Amino acid sequence: MKILILSCGGTIISPAGDGSGITAIKARDEAASYMVDELRRYEYFEPRMKRKFGSVPEFGSVFITDTDSTNVGPAEWKLMIDAIVENYDDYDGFMLAHGTNSLAYTASALSFGLPNLGKPVIVTGSNVAMGLPWSDGPANASNAILAIGRMSENQLNGVFTVFANKIIAGVRTKKASGVKLEAFRTFSKEEDVGKCIKDEPRFNTKEYESYRPWLTKETDSPWKTMKPARYGRELKKINTEFSGIISSHTFHPGDDPEIYRLVINELARRRKEFDLPGGMIIRAVGDGDVSLLMQEKVFPHARENEIPIAVTTQEPQGVSSFSFNEQSAGAEDAYGIIPAHDMSIETMVIKLRYLMSTRASYEEIHTEFKKNYLGEIDKSEPDEALYL
Repeated sequence: MKILILSCGGTIISPAGDGSGITAIKARDEAASYMVDELRRYEYFEPRMKRKFGSVPEFGSVFITDTDSTNVGPAEWKLMIDAIVENYDDYDGFMLAHGTNSLAYTASALSFGLPNLGKPVIVTGSNVAMGLPWSDGPANASNAILAIGRMSENQLNGVFTVFANKIIAGVRTKKASGVKLEAFRTFSKEEDVGKCIKDEPRFNTKEYESYRPWLTKETDSPWKTMKPARYGRELKKINTEFSGIISSHTFHPGDDPEIYRLVINELARRRKEFDLPGGMIIRAVGDGDVSLLMQEKVFPHARENEIPIAVTTQEPQGVSSFSFNEQSAGAEDAYGIIPAHDMSIETMVIKLRYLMSTRASYEEIHTEFKKNYLGEIDKSEPDEALYL
């Protein structure tokens, strides 16, 4: 088993430090050996690996960045995708040691950047640095390695997050806490893709298949006919650019529509002067509701300037579909806004950037954003048989 570690900064790869700066250099230039050295300090690591693989896997490493993950964005996502593509034939799987602040954005970006991936890519991190005795890094990294082994054995593929004992789809990864060791969860769904139980990661087959469009009944995904590459062959780099400008806003009762109009004007100006596509995301109330002033003064202005607006909800378990009340009914057609359904804000940002980077037209963005590409939208109805 050969695993490539991508060193992407963050707490998990940050040395506890002895004041000399030596560990910081080692963490940057020799990320794999640094992590493995730290893992070997924990008595359970080697026994777990030997029970699973017969020996400790062989590791390689690629340095991406040592910045705080708050600063990780499109440029770093491109480097990550390029590194996976360039090393694809030489490794059985890929593990990203990543900071927690923007981990969910990276997991989503890699999902859209490598849609026909034929090998496992696991993103993980920690809330406490590896070198400290109470760190959650060794457990998270060990679980990520074991998950890669499990996926390789069963020829499972795709981008997932492993954190604590959870296995979460890349497009559903949501940071829930900055202080709890179980920091991430599956957004807007009850079930995770899998769980790490002792030395054996277990996958929920039904949940796993919901993130593989070629295995589901979805007909509107552009990845429906794009089956994953065979192991080590034919990997296609679909997208490494996540360009454009996104302005995200939380609607509050009493908001001045003029503020939104000014933002729309600026997005339109930058598109005209710098050829930078732009879009807007609004976190509305209810099922996608905003005030009548917003509907009358902001949405038509955005449509006139061909600035796409995706509308989500502030409700943690809500669905933005514009279909449950008179005020929202017909808003999509009347005002040219796009329902985000149950997508997370992280995936909304990535998906909108992805579509803008393909130079999709205003009309195409409206059509494509509503499609369920990789399981980021759940349009299924509750199973009535489960209820009396």
